[in-house]
Amino acid sequence: MTATEELGAIAVTQKHILLVDDEPNLLNTIEFILEAANYRVSTAADGQKGLAKLLDYQKNNIQVDLLITDIRMPRLSGIELIERIKQLGLQIPVMVMSNHGNRSMKLQLKQKGCDFFLDKPVNDDDLLRAIENIIGH
Repeated sequence: MTATEELGAIAVTQKHILLVDDEPNLLNTIEFILEAANYRVSTAADGQKGLAKLLDYQKNNIQVDLLITDIRMPRLSGIELIERIKQLGLQIPVMVMSNHGNRSMKLQLKQKGCDFFLDKPVNDDDLLRAIENIIGH
């Protein structure tokens, strides 16, 4: 097997995570953490861009194993993003990371289809453990 074929095989076996957040520093930090843990990571700076990426991936048969999103973002909030995903019938586990997670918000997110909630600031170990519990590795 050539090096290129090996890299292709690795990419196919890596779990693919779409990370959506409007805070560039957090987006880059979480992307680094996830890539270091051997996840394939795509990013989007707001919910609308995240939805566009999901639709493009679906059109091109690219699997997304987990969506991680913030709640409060411009153009399309995390809640609206989750609603749109469910309306479209996309079967993607969803994790929300936010510092706006009061009890009623968490209940609303669960009802909308959120599988897991993490409070910001996010601890690396808690993040990786939550991902492992949701999609394995």
